[in-house]
Amino acid sequence: MLMKHSRGKEMAEDHEHVDCQPDQRKWLERRPNEAATMEPHVYCVACGMVKNLYGPRARKAGFYLTGLSALKGYLQRSVVHGKMTQGQSRLIAKALEELVDFQDFYGLSLESQSQLYLAAVKRVRPDLDKELVLRLLPKVRRRSRRPLIEAMAKPSVC
Repeated sequence: MLMKHSRGKEMAEDHEHVDCQPDQRKWLERRPNEAATMEPHVYCVACGMVKNLYGPRARKAGFYLTGLSALKGYLQRSVVHGKMTQGQSRLIAKALEELVDFQDFYGLSLESQSQLYLAAVKRVRPDLDKELVLRLLPKVRRRSRRPLIEAMAKPSVC
């Protein structure tokens, strides 16, 4: 089955990414539009998508469906905005299902995925603010890391 790619191409749904060889990596910016951040990046040999190695990882669709449910609940109680109908929430969920990029975690960052989610919501509900839609997404948990000095001070158990 073919699915629509966000850049207009169609790809096979069951596409399996194959990393390039270490000597074939492409030199690209680590952080977009920042000088002197060039590093070799791994890409898929089959489709050419660059692997996301930096920043928060993309989330499964359930993360955004939870946010959509929270948005719907917020709009139920809101005096300023109209309620979100079941049809509107279904249209948003359907739009997210149809995007291959949204379900492909290989080259997608959390920020890019959030922008796709925001575009799907704004297509159905253009009256909603960007900040409101993104604020109602679940919080991204960060792993707590012990400071290096603490890790070095404690003896390891063998």
